[in-house]
Amino acid sequence: MATPTPSTKAQTWKRLIAEWQHSGQTPAAFCKARNLRENQFHYWRPKVAPRPPAPLAVAAPKPFVPVTVASPRSLAPAAEFVLGSRLVLRLTGDVSVARLAELARALQAAGC
Repeated sequence: MATPTPSTKAQTWKRLIAEWQHSGQTPAAFCKARNLRENQFHYWRPKVAPRPPAPLAVAAPKPFVPVTVASPRSLAPAAEFVLGSRLVLRLTGDVSVARLAELARALQAAGC
């Protein structure tokens, strides 16, 4: 009988590891039921088991809430920003749209 090649062994263990993953059994129970050596199972498992995809580096969303300007020239006597830290910033009096936009950019840049 011919000696299995390394690629044949890898394919065999890949199939066995996939069967084990769907079996719901512990590695010891799976190996015992199939007359496999558990130490070989643990040797081949990291080599042939499909690896989960690496997590994507996703930046946490900025706690910025967009503001809609009611008037093109200035705001009504009050404007309010609710920041992610539950801090409320209230502006009273007339505030120009340009100043409000500048404040919004600054808050966003600061991660508020």
